[in-house]
Amino acid sequence: MRVGIAMLLGLALLPSPGPAAGPGKPAARYGVAADLDAYPQSTPKQALASTLKAVATKRFDYLVAQLAGPTFVDDRVKNVYAGKFAEQVEDTTARLDSVAVKQLARFLKDGEWAVKKDEALVRLKGVPGRVVRFRLREGRWYLEHPSAPPMAPKKKEGTDA
Repeated sequence: MRVGIAMLLGLALLPSPGPAAGPGKPAARYGVAADLDAYPQSTPKQALASTLKAVATKRFDYLVAQLAGPTFVDDRVKNVYAGKFAEQVEDTTARLDSVAVKQLARFLKDGEWAVKKDEALVRLKGVPGRVVRFRLREGRWYLEHPSAPPMAPKKKEGTDA
């Protein structure tokens, strides 16, 4: 009996890994809690608008932790920055200069959207070869890195290609 009580007490005194994500509430990443009210991601267009809002409010940590593709970010933090999330945030901040941000805003305002089940992209007329990609994961749309594989072409009706 004493051993059982001691074990329960020991478990109760263990440090918590951080705030638990409740039902329907996404987990914090790199210590940055998700705020889906301020930065919605229910559609790819919302995710792009949230990305621009994060830049405008200088929440680059939020952009990297909660809006950018988790697989890409996790790989970079682990393999490029030796686990130092802050260095990935600095790199992202440096890459998002005013020209890049203006172009993202143009994609949001004037872009032509192609949305499939779990992936989307937006193009601009007159800007060939440039797209912004998104991927749906666990009910949220994430901004993908430009090197993410392209969406598969639509099959033409009546063909196998």
